[in-house]
Amino acid sequence: MALALEGAGFHPRSPNAEEPEYDIGWLTGDIVWIGEVKSLTKANEERQLRSALSQLLRYRQALTGLGYEVRAAVIAEHEPTDPTWKELLDEQGIDLVYPANFEAFLTRLT
Repeated sequence: MALALEGAGFHPRSPNAEEPEYDIGWLTGDIVWIGEVKSLTKANEERQLRSALSQLLRYRQALTGLGYEVRAAVIAEHEPTDPTWKELLDEQGIDLVYPANFEAFLTRLT
C-alpha cells in the first residue's frame, strides 16, 4: 500500500507519538487519511472487517479530537464476499479499498 501511494504521489506516514496506532496514513491537502489493512479468508472475513471498522471509528474519533480532518479506509486483500459490508462502511463514511478498485480509489484522491 505504501509503495502504491508513493507511486501516486502521496507520502505514506506512520502515527506520531500522540496518535493512535493505525496501519498507514497519508495526507490529501489538509485531510489526514488513515487505513487499516486486513487479510481476508472465508473463515476470518467477518471478524477482520468488524475489527477494522471498530479500529477506524476509534482512531478517527481520537484524531478528530486532536484537530485533524480525518477520512478512513479499510484496505482488504480482496472484495468482501458479503456485499452488506460495503453498505455499512459507506454509511460510516469509510472507504473500502481492495486491488480491483484500488486505481479508482487513487483517482478519487487526486
